[in-house]
Parts: sequence; C-alpha cells; structure tokens
Amino acid sequence: MDQDAISGTNEIDQTNTTEAKYVYYTEKRHISTTVQNREEGSVQDWRMRERLKTVSGALVLCLNIGVDPPDVVKPSPCAKLECWVDPFALPPAKALDAIGKNLQAQYEQLSIRTRYRQYLDPSVDEMKKFCTNLRKSAKEERILFHYNGHGVPKPTASGEIWCFNKHFTQYIPVSLGDLQSWLGSPCVYVYDCSAAGNILESFKRFAEQRYIEAARAESSSTPQAPPNIQLAACGPNETLPMHPDLPADLFTSCLTSPIEIALRWFVLQNPLPSSLTVDMVLKLPGRLQDRRTPLGELNWIFTAITDTIAWNVLPRDLFKQLFRQDLMVAALFRNFLLAERIMRRYQCNPMSHPQLPPTYDHPMWDSWDLAVDMCLAQLPALLNADDGGPEVEYKHSSFFDEQLTAFQVWLSRGSVSLKPPEQLPIVLQVLLSQVHRSRALGLLSKYLDLGPRAVSLALSIGIFPYVLKLLQSPAADLKPPLVFIWTRILAVDRSCQQDLLKDNGYTYFVNILSPSSMLNIQNESEHRAMCSFILAIFCTNFNQGQVACKKANVLHACLARISDVDALLRQWACLCIGQYWTNYVDAKSEGIENQAHIKLFNLLLDPVPEVRAAALYALGTFIGDLNRTEQIVNIEQNIAISALDAINDASPIVRRELVIALSHIVNAYAEQFTRAAYEELQEIRRRNSTARQPAVRSSSVYTCIWKALLNLSADPDVEVSQLASTVIDYIHDQLLESHHAENVALTIRQVLQEQSSQESETFRQFLNRPPPADGVLPLKSKFFDWSCEYFREPQMRPAESEQQGSIDDNERSWRRRRNESIIESTRPLKEVAGSSRWNKQIAFFNNDSEPTRLLFHQFEPHLIVANDKDMISVWNWRKHYNTHSFSNGNPLGSKITTLKFINEDEISMLLTGSSDGVVRIYRNYSLPSSTELVTSWRAMPEIMANNQRSGLVAEWQQDRGVLLVGGDHNMVRVWDAPREITINLIPTRTGSPITSLTSDGGDIFVAGFADGAIRVYDKRIQPRDAMILTSKEHKNTITKVVWQSGAGRELVSGSKSGEIKLWDIRVSHSKLTIFDSNTSEMNALDVHHHANVVASVYSNQLIKVWNTNTGANLSVTRYNTGFLGWGAQVTSLALAGHHMVMAIGATDNYLSLYGVANN
Repeated sequence: MDQDAISGTNEIDQTNTTEAKYVYYTEKRHISTTVQNREEGSVQDWRMRERLKTVSGALVLCLNIGVDPPDVVKPSPCAKLECWVDPFALPPAKALDAIGKNLQAQYEQLSIRTRYRQYLDPSVDEMKKFCTNLRKSAKEERILFHYNGHGVPKPTASGEIWCFNKHFTQYIPVSLGDLQSWLGSPCVYVYDCSAAGNILESFKRFAEQRYIEAARAESSSTPQAPPNIQLAACGPNETLPMHPDLPADLFTSCLTSPIEIALRWFVLQNPLPSSLTVDMVLKLPGRLQDRRTPLGELNWIFTAITDTIAWNVLPRDLFKQLFRQDLMVAALFRNFLLAERIMRRYQCNPMSHPQLPPTYDHPMWDSWDLAVDMCLAQLPALLNADDGGPEVEYKHSSFFDEQLTAFQVWLSRGSVSLKPPEQLPIVLQVLLSQVHRSRALGLLSKYLDLGPRAVSLALSIGIFPYVLKLLQSPAADLKPPLVFIWTRILAVDRSCQQDLLKDNGYTYFVNILSPSSMLNIQNESEHRAMCSFILAIFCTNFNQGQVACKKANVLHACLARISDVDALLRQWACLCIGQYWTNYVDAKSEGIENQAHIKLFNLLLDPVPEVRAAALYALGTFIGDLNRTEQIVNIEQNIAISALDAINDASPIVRRELVIALSHIVNAYAEQFTRAAYEELQEIRRRNSTARQPAVRSSSVYTCIWKALLNLSADPDVEVSQLASTVIDYIHDQLLESHHAENVALTIRQVLQEQSSQESETFRQFLNRPPPADGVLPLKSKFFDWSCEYFREPQMRPAESEQQGSIDDNERSWRRRRNESIIESTRPLKEVAGSSRWNKQIAFFNNDSEPTRLLFHQFEPHLIVANDKDMISVWNWRKHYNTHSFSNGNPLGSKITTLKFINEDEISMLLTGSSDGVVRIYRNYSLPSSTELVTSWRAMPEIMANNQRSGLVAEWQQDRGVLLVGGDHNMVRVWDAPREITINLIPTRTGSPITSLTSDGGDIFVAGFADGAIRVYDKRIQPRDAMILTSKEHKNTITKVVWQSGAGRELVSGSKSGEIKLWDIRVSHSKLTIFDSNTSEMNALDVHHHANVVASVYSNQLIKVWNTNTGANLSVTRYNTGFLGWGAQVTSLALAGHHMVMAIGATDNYLSLYGVANN
C-alpha cells in the first residue's frame, strides 16, 4: 500500500548487470489522465429504494379440531402437533386458542414490529371483513396472510381454498380472485395444507390476468408482475407428511421455529447410536437472541448458512428482493430453505413464488450438520450441570473461525477468479461479534481491495449498515480497516454523504485526520490520506457536508497535513481543501484567516507532480464568490502570479491545472482581461505598422497572465493547448463584442497577413473554431475524479504486472535473457572490430526524406530516423523494412535535433527533442497503430521556435533518471524524470551555443560548443562554479562529443574541421588526436560504446573508421548509391550499441548499413 512519494519509480528485474534497474515515465499519470467509467449503474441499486415492511399479519387457522376433512385419510399413529400443541390434549376451543397464541408467538420471533391478528376457524364473511380491513390499515405496505387448512378439504384444482359457514355445517370455497381483491398487494401468502401448489399456480394465473386488465385500462404498454410473494407447503398433487414423530404443521414449524424443528430432525435422522432424545434437544440452554448461549449461537450460524446458500444460488436481484427488502420476508425465505431440505425427505416439494432454484443439497448444509453435532455433543453434560452436576463450560462453535479461514484462503489463492467467495455473507454475520470483528474487518478490507466489483458485491449483500454503525465504536484496532473500507465504498459510490452526516459519522475520520490523533500503525499517513479522501467526497457538491466540516475544523486538520512526508497525504489534504471551499464563502473566509493560500504556495514546488497539481486545484477553486475588496483582489492576484511558476513544469497534469486555475481568475476579472487583450493587440498592431509609434507597455498582473495563456495555447500537450485556447477564445469573443470591435477587426486582419508569425496562427485558429458556449468559464477540472481512481485500484497487493509468474514478469525475464544473449554473442566481434575494415555494405533503403538524425536500439532491431522537419521513421534494420512513420508534431520551421531511448533495457520509450525547445516521449514507437505520446514539455523555454542553430541538445542518464538539456542558450537545465521538475540550472559561462552533450552517467558531464570549446561540468558543485575544465584545442564547431559507456570508456570529440580527439578529463589537454590532412568538413561522428571504434562522415562523401586506442585508420569508404548518388552529401551517422553495424544517412534520402568485413 505504501508508495515512494519522492522517486515515483518502479523497480524491475535486473538486465545485464547486478545493479537494480529502474523504469521511468510509467506512473499512472503517464498511462492515463482520463477518468475511467465509474460503473455507477452497477452499484446504485444496492440501496433498497423501495424498502417494504410487513406491517400486519393475518393468522388464519381452519382446523375444526375433532373433525377430519372428507378427502384426507389419516393413519394411526399420525402427526398431531400444531404449533407444538397437541390439539387433543385440551378441549377443542382451548386447544385452538393455544395453537393461535403459539403461532403468533413464533411469528413474533421473526418480526416483533408486525401487528398480528389470529382468525380461528373463520367464516367466509369474517374472512372478507378482516382482509379488507387489513388492507385499509396497511395502506401501501405489505400484509402477511398465513393459511393453515388442516381442518378443511384440499384446495381445488382451480385454487379455491376452504373455510366454514357460520354454524360449521358446511365447507365454503373462497375464490382466489376474491381473496386478491380483498387483500390487494403487496402481500406475502403462506399456505400450509395439502395440495398447496394448486393455490400458488392458480394465484399466479389470476394475478397476471388482473394486472393485464389493469394495464389495458391504464393504457400501459409494459405491465409489471404483481409484487406478491407466496410460499406453499407442497406441490399440487402432494399430501403433507403424517409421520408421528413430526408435527402436523411441519411447514409452519420450519418457517416459524426453524431451530427447534432442525434439532428434532437431526436427532431423528441421526444414523449413529446416540443417547440424545427429542425431549433432550428441546432443553438446549439459552435464548435465540443471545449469541453467547448455545441456542443463540445455533440460530446465528443458521442465519449465516441460509444467507450464504441464498447468496450463492439466487440471482443478485432476487436475493436483494427476498433477503434484503423486508425483515419478515427474509426470515421466511431463510427458513423456507430448511423446509425444502426437510420436507423433500418425505416426498413433499415446497413451492414458492418467486421460484427458487433447488438448495436442499447445497454443501453448506454439511457445515450446519457439523455445527449442530458439535453443539449437541455437549448437551448431556450441560443438562447434567443444570441438574446439580459438575459445572461445564460451553465450548463455542468453531464455525465462524473456519469460515473466516476459508475466506482468507480464497483471498490468497482464488481471488483471481470472477466467481465471488461463498463465505461473503458469513463475513457480514461475523461483524456482529466482537470476538471475530477485527479479523473479519481485516479480511473484508482485503476483499474490497480487489476492486469496484468486489465493493459492489459487498454492498449488495448488505454490508453498509454494519460499517456505518461501527463508526460509533471507539475501538482503536477497528480504525485502520474501517477507514480503508469506507475509502473503498466512497471510491465506488459517492451517494453516502447523507449517511455520514447522520449521527455525525464523518467525525470519525476528522478525529483521525486531526493533528492531535495518534494511530500507532505502520502506514498511518496513508490512512490519514484516506480520511482526507473521505472528507473530500463528503464535501463534493454537498453543502451540508461543507458546513459540517467547518464545525469540525477540517481546514485546520488539512493544513496541518500538507507538509507531511507522505505525498499521498499532501495530495489529498490539498484536494480536500479544494472540495471544502468550492462555492462556499464561509470556508474561503476561514482560509484567508488561516493563510491557507500562502501555505499552499509552498506546494507549488513539491517534488511530486500530483501534489503540485492538487495545490493548483485547491488554489483555483478558491478564486471567486468572495466580495472583491482590496484585500480579496490582492489575494487572488497573488494566487495567479504564484501559479504562473508552473508554466514551465514538465508534467502536463500540472500545466492543465494551471490553465484551469487561471480560468477562474479570468472568469472573475473578465473586464480587466479584455482590456489586457486589447492592449496586446494594439502592441501587435504597432509592431506590424510601418510608421514608428511609441510602444505601449503594460506590466499589470492581468497582462502577465494573458501572455502566459497565449504561451500555453501553444503548449506541446494537446489538452493543455485546447484548454488555454478555450480561455483565449472567450476573451477574444468578449473583445469582438466590445466598443473596440472595429479596431480589433482591423488588427486581426493585419496580423493574418503575417504568414509566419505566432500571432497570426493564434488568430487563424480562433476564427476557425466555433464561438465558446455560455458558461464555459471557469473550466472544469478532471483532476479530482482522476485522483479518486487511485482508491479504486488494488493497494494491498502488488499490481498484476509486478507479480511473479505474470505475463509481464515472464516478458521481463525473457527480455533479460535476450539482452544477456546479445551481449554475449557479440563479444567476440567487439574484440576484432578495432582491427577490421568497416566497408562491407549490408543493405540500403530509401527513407523518402533526408535522414538527419539516426539512432540504434541496443537490443531491438530498431533504427530510428528523423528527417529535417518533423517526421520519424522506425526501420527494422535486420529485415530491412520500415515498420511505420509518424509526425513529431513540432511546429513549422522547427526540426528534430535529438533522439534518445529511455528504459532501453526494458520496454523502451523514444525521446525526441526539437529546435523549438520541446521534448516529447513516445511509448510503443515501433507499433503502427499503438504509438502514444507519454508526455511532452518545453524543456528549454528560453529557445525560440525560429532559431536555426543547434536547437535542443540532450543527454539522458538512465541510472539516475536525469535529462540534461542545452542548446541555443547559455544554460544547461537538469531535469529530474520522477519529479518532472528542473533540479539544477547550470550556466555554461559562454555565449556560444552547445552542439553536443555527453556524460559518464554520473555527476560529470561534458559539453561541446559551436566555438570549438570542450567544457566539463560537475553537477555536485554550486552552479556558478560547476565548470571544472575548459579546452579549446578544437578550432571549429564541435560536431559531437561522446563518452563511451563501455569498452575503454573513452571521451571522444570531433569538430567540423575534421579532427578527432580523445580526452582525459584529469588534464586540460587531449591525449590523442586523429587527423587526416586530406579530410574535408566533418558532418557527423559517432563512437561504438562497446568496441574501440570511432566513425565519421565528411562533406566529400567519405566514411572513415578509426581505432580509438591507437588512432589507426581501419577503413575509408566513399558513399555511393549508384549513378544518382554521386552528388549526395553524407549528413548523418550512427553505430549500433552491441552489433557491429553502422548506419549512414545522405541527402539523397537513402540509408546505408555497413558492417565489418568478416561479420
């Protein structure tokens, strides 16, 4: 879960050395800055939007004790008990009354809040009366209708049920149509009688017919199914069990007293000799509601098991409807699963509507049998203790421990499966126990860490009320898992703000974030970052949450955390501040009192790009809403000016937030910016005018911001450019509607006549775009939502790509072996390369444009070719074909001046530098349809786009993640790749431009200059004193300077005059000079990094190769591609990293490959 906030790098496998290698530009911000599909629809339905309650219950008993119905023949002995009462042990009237009271008591165990009424042997008129009255009192809520028809005939084939006339002389049928009209809907029906399936089937037909007729009457095209639920004791042609050891109302017993009937049935079905009797199990100590007692523990286990069976068997929507919508219905259906299991043994198949899949043989029933067996095994000793025997301590069941262990095993081994763990409902039940709660929350955290789908499943199973209630718990050990669980829930579903406000649940997280809190855990900063995230979501578009956070001093807590060492906490403290005061005046006033904006200024130089972007996000949301007093105007101007420091930030996400922050101030001060834009147009008009006019200089804050926006509209990142252009278009549109419109139009016409000016391009794009829509400013940031995605991704385990045995891991291993094989196989050739002729032409091919920059990949068969404009071609030099070409996107008049590989030992990226000072980095550069721009920034903002000298010159240090950039300026910028900022600015101490940069991979780097000087710099020394050596032995422009990474690690330089020198930087003069008096001007030079070879090409078409140890000439070749090639100039050269291959580029657009004669 921890992240390296400063380096931001990922360690990977070793390649060809024993050192650990690192890859760069692979962070989330480089892979995707778009917000993924939040899959809101998959989690919105976990809440019971239409929760129903069973408010009334009609317990209808048609027993007529002492008189058997005519269509039932009872054996002797026969099942007698009704609600555990023997109806023949008492007078019929008293027995009936006792049965009714027992049935009500049993139902009250399921739902105490339901109002029950007993209707004992009712007549038809009585039934109609109480049914209609029940519907009137229940209104739209659910009614329970329990029907026991053991004393009347079986239901008819058409589904009619029976009751009595007033004098009990006749059985009177009751039509289901009448019953439906009396009770209405919604209802839950329980039918405990033989042939009960007839009622259920007929009821469905009647209900469907009624709804279709009602739908036709209402002209509804899609009638819904009736929301009625039915439970029937058996099928249409089945008779209830009459076994004397069973109760006569076995179905009712299963539904209303499941533990008692389950224990009885266990004893009856036990095939092993046992001293247990049915009477003994009825004396099991405890209460159903007390989980610490044997009876209560069994009830708890039974609830967990039946919930688990239903969760694993039922469709999700049906499970939610039957087991989460209504407590009464949930209890009935849990017990219905037991009824199905028991009654199937007696050739009865209970039915239900909605219909459930078979569950009687689910493996979890074995766990139930084991739990009952272990409990009853202790029963004799417990009963003996009650009778005065020795005290015995009850040993609690190991069921929940075992299920948690199974869940833990699933998390460690089976979590890659799409099938959810079957123990998930049991984990929910375990949260009720203080003994297992901490472990269960820890495992639940690991499960939710699997991603949004896991969170959605946990919510649908009913976890939310439990974790909401636990926010009232003061237990310290619950804080880490609860914070993590709430973070995961809110990352997937933000609809819980009102729940957090209720009972002040949000204060749980405020207290943890508070400066005075102590967590005493290993990664407490990350948990505080999660609390910041939770509070940020709590405030998002929720004014009540913002007001509550103000009362809880959330701003003070966040400001105390913005200087934390953990980058994630700094980032989320800023984002929480931003969400807290968005559109909330009181919070912004509080921020001014606490100087929050000044404290946020310090984070604009943070080493982590996400933190810098978060600080800009918070500052941007601060602007606006407040009354513009002089103090407020000064504060908002200071915010804008301080934010402008990010204009040269290397991270596009930071520059995007800069533009969005500036859009807030442009929106707040549109009139001032319209004036600044007009003044800038007047200055452009003055520059384009032939008559001399005095300059109009304005140095206002708004002018500075306006010019910054103009620069950002030409940003190399497309999104930054588009955002800035939107702001500029808005002001230009305002300007064209002002009283200056005529002068503005005239100026634009003049500017458009300037074909190559930056202003003309800006206005041409403005005129080609549609006018901005109303309300376009301030721009909407996506950074907050993008940052939230972090908490939707796994944090407790390494990413799939980092796990051993994964596809990415296997690919890394393959590349390591491949690289080692290339190094080893080319070793013999490297030893003879310094004494062989390099004049064997391997291949030549047409590049379709002049190759001006060439670069070989060390291990891949890739040759990168850049032309004199903006096109890059990727050649497979082994198979001699062009994989594809793409545009670098640098502006007209500029060209590519630098090519480098990043992460060359791994999945490489291509870095390009162009003469306008911009660096771009590409991934998948060799794949035609997958080439992507990873990042881009203006690495040398001081270079002008129309400068045609050296342009941008760069040196990449892979081991340190550092990019040295120089060129047509008197500074060398040192860029840090993980932090994406300039970490050093070293003056060259000369006015001559740099033509070449090289380094030893460490702190020393060497620059070659246009004046022929070679200068050595040390980054460890103060910038003004960093130059440690200067030599001016070369009298002409340095063509290239190269520090070998292998072989003899020689430092080699070459100049336009044709001389090549080898250097020892410990002395100020060269140790070897290679010069041929017949040599013309040198166009290009390169050094083989693993062989003692240096090559150069000249304006007279000669290609010369030398030995770097002795200075001996190895070969001289004249470039020739046939009759048409005699006039071509050789302009570019590159040597491969390990192979003995040399590439030559010429003005005739051809590439030629040469190798050693014996290769």
